[in-house]
Amino acid sequence: MALKVEKYFGYPLDIEFGFDGEKFALLQSRRIRGLELISETSTAIEENRHRLTTLANGKKRVWISHNLSETLKYPTPLTWDIVRHFMSGAGGMGEMYRQLGYSVAENESEEFLELICGNIYADPDKIVSMLWRGLPVSCDLNTLGTDVTYLDNPPVLLAPEKADALLLLRLPSVTWGSIASWMKIKKLKRSAKNSFENDHLPGFLDYVKEERGKDLKTMSDRELRELLSSRRRCVLRDFGAATLIPGFIGALSMKNLTTLLQRLLGESEGQAMSQIFTAGMNSISSQQYQLISRIAAGDADMNEFLKQFGHRTSDEMELSIPRWREDHSALTALI
Repeated sequence: MALKVEKYFGYPLDIEFGFDGEKFALLQSRRIRGLELISETSTAIEENRHRLTTLANGKKRVWISHNLSETLKYPTPLTWDIVRHFMSGAGGMGEMYRQLGYSVAENESEEFLELICGNIYADPDKIVSMLWRGLPVSCDLNTLGTDVTYLDNPPVLLAPEKADALLLLRLPSVTWGSIASWMKIKKLKRSAKNSFENDHLPGFLDYVKEERGKDLKTMSDRELRELLSSRRRCVLRDFGAATLIPGFIGALSMKNLTTLLQRLLGESEGQAMSQIFTAGMNSISSQQYQLISRIAAGDADMNEFLKQFGHRTSDEMELSIPRWREDHSALTALI
C-alpha cells in the first residue's frame, strides 16, 4: 500500500499507518521535506562549476573569499545586484578610485565580484585589470593562496602577453597619473575626515530627510524603478565614494603603523600592538551597544535609539531584512 501511495503522488512520502486487528489502515501521508534540497544542491553546484569553467576560458584562475562574505551571506537577487553594482567601476568603489587618481572605466563591465554557491568571491585578475588598466602586470596566483595581504599591494608580476604596441606611448601618462594619485592620497590623509564630515555628510542627511517624505505606496512600477536608480546613483555612487575614501586612507595609515611597530617590536608583537592601538576608537557599534545598555537600565528610551540607529538591523547588508525603525520587536525582546 505504501508503494502504491508513493506511486500515486509521484514523490517520496512520510506515511503514517496503523492496524485494526489484522486490517492495515493508512492514516495520512505527506511529502518528505528536505529531499528536494539534495537534488537542488547538486544542480546548483554543477551550474556553478560550469559557470566558473566558462569564466576561466581555459586558463588557470583563482577566486578568493571577499570580506563581504562575513556580513552578507547568501544574498537575495536584488541585494546582490545592488551590492555588486556598488563594488563595480560604475558604482561607489569605481568612483572612489577615480577620485584618487586611478584610471578606472565608468562601466558595469568592471566587476570583480562573483557569487559562487551563495558566497562572495573576488577575481584577482579583474581587480588588476580594473586598477592597473593597460599595464602588462598580473597576480601571482601561487602567492595568493598563502598571503592574505597580497592584493593590498600593487601587482609586481610582469605579464608580457598583455603588452601591446601602444605600451611605450602610455608609459608617460601612466607615470604621471601614478604621481598625481600619490599626491592626492597624501593630501587626503590630512583632510579626508573633515571633508567627509563637513562637505559630504550634511548634504546627504538633508537628501535622506527629503527622500523619507516620499510616499512609495502611491508610485507606479516605472516611478519606483526610476526612484531606485536615482537613489542608487546618489547613495551608492556619489555618497558611497565619499564614505569609502576615509576608510581607504585609514587602511593605508593602519598599514604604515603596523609596519613601523613590526620594525620596532617584531612581526607578531608589532601586529598585535597595532590592533590594540586602533581597537574601539569611537566605534559606532560601541556607541550603539552603550545606548542599548542605557535603555535596559532605564536611562534612555527606544525612540532615542531608533532616531540614531533605526536604519540598522541584524544582518543589515541583506536589504530584504526590515530595518529596526520598521520592526524593532527582536531588539525589544533583547532588551
